Amino acid sequence: MSRNAILLIAMLTTLVGTPPSWAGVASQAAREAAEWIVKRFGSKAAREGVETLAKRIDNLAVKYGDEVFEAVRKTGPAGLKAIEDAGALGKTASRVLARYGDEGISVARKASRLRLVAEFGDEAAEALVRHGDIAASVIRRCGSEGAQAMARLSSRNARRLAMIIQGDPLWKTAREVGKQDELITVLRRWGDEAMDFIWRNKGSLAVAAVLITFLNNPEAYIEGILTLPKVAIETPTKELAERTNWTLVVSLVVVLGFLYFGWRHWLKHRRR
Repeated sequence: MSRNAILLIAMLTTLVGTPPSWAGVASQAAREAAEWIVKRFGSKAAREGVETLAKRIDNLAVKYGDEVFEAVRKTGPAGLKAIEDAGALGKTASRVLARYGDEGISVARKASRLRLVAEFGDEAAEALVRHGDIAASVIRRCGSEGAQAMARLSSRNARRLAMIIQGDPLWKTAREVGKQDELITVLRRWGDEAMDFIWRNKGSLAVAAVLITFLNNPEAYIEGILTLPKVAIETPTKELAERTNWTLVVSLVVVLGFLYFGWRHWLKHRRR
């Protein structure tokens, strides 16, 4: 090779910079991660050998960053494959696996869940890790606020929220008065305590006036300082009573009574 060619290569290397894998930094980290996988998961987990495994890890780290190393150290071959299969969402998969380890596999393996994490952030990841498809349905409807609310709820209350959003009269009322976001914000701030209260009182809260009253000062109602208005329970009963034709009801009762006793009298004489 001529002297000029050598000088040209040296200049290009200086201007462009040396890629991490060329410098040996990423490759060394990848090799250490590969050795750790073999040590932790056994040689069967890396049938292709440490060097080949290290190259796979290294290639992913160049694409998606150093979180790949932490992700594969926590999850082994399963996590490595999940990141490879994630394609353009590989960086998101790496972040989820680096943070949650094996618990994040269920998220990293599904592109639909990874897209939600990419769009709505770490709260979506936490909610999806904890509640799976239940969280996914709420996040799609309620966005980042829904993700934050689900991340704070227990499994039981996560299911309750999903049930409400799927068509409960409370949610229909909230939508009609434009208060869905405020309702979700209450859950995001007070978590299970708020969901327990809402679930116990969802019938009352399905009345617009009661829902608005609650949302104006939710903490006071959740903590028991204030109680919900009774209009939600009393109004239907009152309206039913006002609309009932009591004269007709009494007349029907009297007629049925005469028919019953007449039938008993006829039956008695027939037996004789």
